[in-house]
Parts: sequence; C-alpha cells; structure tokens
Amino acid sequence: MDLTRLQYFVAVAEAGSFSRAAAALHLSQPALSRQVLLLEEELGQRLLERTGRGATLTDSGEALLGHARGIFELAEHACADMAERQRSPRGRLTIGLPPRVAHVLTADLVQGFLRQFPDASITVEENLSIRLREWLVAGRLDLAVLFDPPHSPQLQTETLVREPMVLISTQSLPAKSG
Repeated sequence: MDLTRLQYFVAVAEAGSFSRAAAALHLSQPALSRQVLLLEEELGQRLLERTGRGATLTDSGEALLGHARGIFELAEHACADMAERQRSPRGRLTIGLPPRVAHVLTADLVQGFLRQFPDASITVEENLSIRLREWLVAGRLDLAVLFDPPHSPQLQTETLVREPMVLISTQSLPAKSG
C-alpha cells in the first residue's frame, strides 16, 4: 500500500471534499481523485461516496480511516523516537583503566558519562595496561587508558597527558662527581 495515497485518502476524509483536500495538499483535484481511486482499486473497495457536495466515508472508508490514523501516529512516534535516540545515544561503553588511574578517575568519569548520556551505560574494567591492551585488541573493551602502549596498527592512540619522571634520593646518597 502506498502511504502517500493513504495520506491523500485521510486528507479527503477529514476535509469532506476533494477540492478542499486538494487545496490543502497543493495538488490539482483531478490528480488527488486519481490517487484515491487507485487506492480504492488496490483495496478492492469503495472508500468514499462522491456527492455533489463533497465526499463521505463508506463503512470500509471508516475502517480504513481508523487504521490510517493509527499508522501515521505510529510513524510520528517512530520519528520522534529516532530523533531522541540521536540526541541521547544508547548502548554500553566498556572502558579499561589501570588501577592507579581507576582510583582517581572512575567516579568522575562514570558520573560525567551518565550526565551526558543518560540512556547509555558504562562499565569500567580495572587491570594492568598490558592486559587492558589485550582486551582492547580482542574486542572486550571499547576504550582504554594505558601507560606507554606499544604501537599497534590495530589501535588508534591519542596522548592524553605526559608525566614528568624524576629521580629522588635522600641526602645521604653520595652524589656522583665528574
């Protein structure tokens, strides 16, 4: 069934007239009449009684009008749902963090993620960088924060922070001279 023809049928039924419906749809009245006639032929039933003063629904037309309104209401709900899904992604994100990072970041990371994506869920896996890298390659994780990972063509990396490393000793340690 052609949904455009169904939409035209609903317009005629609601307007009670082919000419008023054609004007509202910005169509010529003969083109609109032809499309409704094709719908009637497809369904094998007369949907409208054409009179000199307009058009009235037959019993079959009444039944189809109820179905058509339901179809278009469902279509509107589907469009609204898809728009909402686009605005608020759903699904699950699994991220791996080394213990030292997890201790500091997990609470803020989870809270921030859920605030930004309330319809999604997040799981944090904690382990050593080498294990997290293996899990990432195996597809068990979506993302991971790793310490100094080796280059891999399978993974895309982005440096988040560079930490200075310093040597510290007690004053009793003799200084190396020369």
